[in-house]
Amino acid sequence: MSARAVDARVRGISSDMFAPHAGWNAEFLAAHPDSYLNTCLKVMHSHDPDVFVSTCCEITAEAIMWKLGIDTAPLEAQDVSFREAEARASTFLVNISGGDHVLVVHDGHVYQSYYKKYTVRATPVTDEIRAAFDDLENRWAALTGVRGVRWPPPEPAFFLPR
Repeated sequence: MSARAVDARVRGISSDMFAPHAGWNAEFLAAHPDSYLNTCLKVMHSHDPDVFVSTCCEITAEAIMWKLGIDTAPLEAQDVSFREAEARASTFLVNISGGDHVLVVHDGHVYQSYYKKYTVRATPVTDEIRAAFDDLENRWAALTGVRGVRWPPPEPAFFLPR
């Protein structure tokens, strides 16, 4: 059995039984009333709270890590490529361009939502996804499924356990 399979089995989680859903986002916010994400909800997104709660990528990432029992506070940004991060840990966060987009990689799947576009989705990590991390500026749609997003070249930061 691989180290990843042992790691997942120890935590009682496997990819086939791990199915996050948009309801986890609301559960996370309810369990963390002092979270800055709750402040964002109340201050900036009170006009359309359901859309923010169900599609905010940052809430989705935090909710997934919370359900996995992983505290994100001790995770550290590491100067590695996606392939190196994938080799070091079966679960990690990816923060793109300082929070423009956040996603979770867990047991060979990318979990993400996209604000105002879709609730949480799971995508298997393929060679196309790996290549997208090497060239996010030109392959954004391959990673997110969202076309036409324009901002400065996206830079990923990989947050791994120490």
